Amino acid sequence: MPQAFHNLNNKTSYISFFLLFLFSINSYSQTTLKGNVQSEGEVVAYALVQQANTVQPIYTDSLGNFEITNLTAAETLTINCIGYEEKTVLVKNLNHPLIIELKKNSTLLDEMVIYKINSRWKSFFKKPKPHLWQDFIAVLENTSALVKYTAPKNLSFNGIAFITKNNGIHQTKRLRPLIFKDSISMHTSLIENTVTFHDIRKNNEGKERRKDYRIEFEFPYLIEIKKGDVFYLGLELIPSDIRNIDATNNLMLCTLKQESSAELETAVYPYLFNQQYNKLFYKIIPSQSDLYFELKILED
Repeated sequence: MPQAFHNLNNKTSYISFFLLFLFSINSYSQTTLKGNVQSEGEVVAYALVQQANTVQPIYTDSLGNFEITNLTAAETLTINCIGYEEKTVLVKNLNHPLIIELKKNSTLLDEMVIYKINSRWKSFFKKPKPHLWQDFIAVLENTSALVKYTAPKNLSFNGIAFITKNNGIHQTKRLRPLIFKDSISMHTSLIENTVTFHDIRKNNEGKERRKDYRIEFEFPYLIEIKKGDVFYLGLELIPSDIRNIDATNNLMLCTLKQESSAELETAVYPYLFNQQYNKLFYKIIPSQSDLYFELKILED
């Protein structure tokens, strides 16, 4: 065998071995990371966990657990959740579960008043009968509907409610209540992170049109709003799989009987808390009709 060919063959074998070695190292270093998000000893459900340089984040489950594949050591994760301060962590060890502790934001702690609550539901505007809806606000997965309201007087309440219909094939809805003060952000939330499940049957055809569904969110604490304060009320439809948004999963929210009011300002916000999608698709969609809501007001 010629010497040149022999050397080339050795080099080829060496290169093949080297590439195989790199592939093995890469495969070994990329693994699945399991973790849990919590705060003050309690799990944080449905928090957004964002891997650096990726578009699609994931949600923690109802127990605060999450799992990320194809992650390498020294990558960073950013965790966002309503009512908590944003946190970025460096992944150092892929072989042990990552426990992430979130801190509640100061606005939430300042506004929250906890004691025995004797309250009742109160409507500030009229709503139409179920079969006489002139308009509605459509909410899709990973979309939020919010109404801006200036408090006409001092308000103390521990619940918000909305009226809805379901025109889709999906009955079970994951819904998150939203209340913000002054502006809309993770840091101005007046309530703790809460996600509840609602089974809403299709009720927009035939005799079912005469029925609607009432969504109530109650909190074990009071929210204090002063006269003249601007705050936002609404809800978010949580997707069942954030990596595969299902356009057929939607919700119809009731609007005011008179459709709109000078006191209110309603809009729909796609991907409101998804930082990566937010950069690509975020756009405030104003609504000509205003969202109907009720508050559970503290009785004197």
